[in-house]
Amino acid sequence: MDDFQSLKKQVEGMNAKTTPMTKLQRDIFYFEEDLRSNDINAPFAVLLADLDPENAEVIFGPHNYTRKQYSLDWKLDGGKFNMMLTNVLANKSKLLKDCPVELQEIAKEAFPLFVQKMANVGNEIDQSKYELNESTDEETGE
Repeated sequence: MDDFQSLKKQVEGMNAKTTPMTKLQRDIFYFEEDLRSNDINAPFAVLLADLDPENAEVIFGPHNYTRKQYSLDWKLDGGKFNMMLTNVLANKSKLLKDCPVELQEIAKEAFPLFVQKMANVGNEIDQSKYELNESTDEETGE
């Protein structure tokens, strides 16, 4: 019976590792692949507050932090560059694809501005893939 229980635990462990990705996780995966395929091999980080200043003080997420307390990072982890979310107060990073859905959604919305800010510091990125769908001041008259 011990062999059976051992085998059962191994199978359960394998199933846990092969959980299918959600659509949001796939979007993050494809974003990472786009950056890698463009040979973006330099670390880059920006506060979520800098990507969404209007909501900088809004509390969100499971730990009641604001966007001023998180950074969206492109950094080396496990031998390759990945999108990470870092709690700057605790100085702890987590793979974006492993973060709670609410944090993934906020980060994904910020991808176009993240790419623009990356490009502004000298990295060559095809920004047209990540264009913003916002109206310009001329269109709104503001």
